[in-house]
Amino acid sequence: MLSHALACFDRVIFLIRKDNIRSRRVMEKIGGQQSDRAMDALVVGQLVCYIIYIIDLKGFYSNRLGAGPLKI
Repeated sequence: MLSHALACFDRVIFLIRKDNIRSRRVMEKIGGQQSDRAMDALVVGQLVCYIIYIIDLKGFYSNRLGAGPLKI
């Protein structure tokens, strides 16, 4: 899916809860870079902080998930 998205767009943006350490580590392993921005949202009456991760072509192809050619 990421290779398809990156064939059409310069980057893909992910919002991950600040307290979700496991998903944040996975994003870093697949080439995601944590941005300096965050977003707060009201979820079921509670304020939740999201960290913004960005994956671009360079980041994607620098890890083993993007090792193959870009397929559409």
